[in-house]
Amino acid sequence: EALAMARKARELDPGNIWYHFLLADLDLQLGRTDEAVKVYRDILDRWPDRVEVYFDLANALAYSGRTDEARKVYRDLEERFGRSEELVMEEFNMLANTGDYEAARQLLERELADQPDRIDYRGMLAELYDEMGLHELAFAEYQRILDQDPDDSMARIALAEHHYSQGDLGKAYEQLDHAFGDPDLDLDAKMQVLLGFYEMTRSAGSGTGEQEEMLQRTYDLIGTLERAHPESGKPHTIHGDFLMRDNRFTEAREQFQLALEYEKDRFPIWQQLLQLDLQLQDNEAVVEDAAQAIELFPTQPTLYLFHGIGLSQLGRHDEAVETLTMGRDLVIDDPMLQAQFWTSLGDAHNEAGEFAASDRAFDQALKLRPD
Repeated sequence: EALAMARKARELDPGNIWYHFLLADLDLQLGRTDEAVKVYRDILDRWPDRVEVYFDLANALAYSGRTDEARKVYRDLEERFGRSEELVMEEFNMLANTGDYEAARQLLERELADQPDRIDYRGMLAELYDEMGLHELAFAEYQRILDQDPDDSMARIALAEHHYSQGDLGKAYEQLDHAFGDPDLDLDAKMQVLLGFYEMTRSAGSGTGEQEEMLQRTYDLIGTLERAHPESGKPHTIHGDFLMRDNRFTEAREQFQLALEYEKDRFPIWQQLLQLDLQLQDNEAVVEDAAQAIELFPTQPTLYLFHGIGLSQLGRHDEAVETLTMGRDLVIDDPMLQAQFWTSLGDAHNEAGEFAASDRAFDQALKLRPD
């Protein structure tokens, strides 16, 4: 029905370009790519200066497997308006996404012949060479980038990935250490690399030399990260995550405590710290840390659960019941969490010798979680 209405609107007012766009969009949504191509061609016949429509037409052609026709559209666009960065990027992405790596390579090599200082194109070409299995050519391009700009830390990360794919851990970490020591490189980009190594160390055989080497080198990188960003808590959080994975809970807790010195307003760090307090059976720390967190996040019920459990373990049962009751009343639409509160209340009442209240609390927990 919407398609019929769009067609009718175009027939009644063919000079309104938005009806043409609407019809093309509907055709694409319905998988009628060939029909959308016809609409885009009609738009260009009427409005030949609408640059964005050339890209829409090329994308529709590429989507339907007509890459040669799509490339002709790009050539038409180039002849009419000249070459542009947007044109190069759109055509490259089309070629790479359709698997025509050789044509994508030729496109970038042509651009670099005219603009040898375009480091972004050179980086794209290096990644493409790696994708094509032309690793020596990829390495040469990365080296050219660093010759042009030795401080290009993103290029060093890309080169590290190249070395890692070739099985050369030493050279990979050497490049990463350079990049991680750059305080101007976005910290989140470095964090993503470390998370990637976290996954790789998990996939490496447990207890193998490769896994141990990767872990040690990763800790070295985290140290570099901490030195490059001394005013941020993020390096300490990822340090703590790695230590937790290695069951080094005391050291992990120290890292999360350091992280909170810089990022006290981050609730997930408090949660991690409290879980470690419990893991280490440090009930005094549970109570103290939970109390601090409650001051910052008074509406977070899980903090009251930690606080109540810690108080109960210390034999401060009346205080435990009070804080657990407060936290329970903050829970909304979470039966499992409510059940945890009732269970902890049952334990606290039981330890205090209040057996009737304990039974009532356990009954409530069973109603919420009968298993």
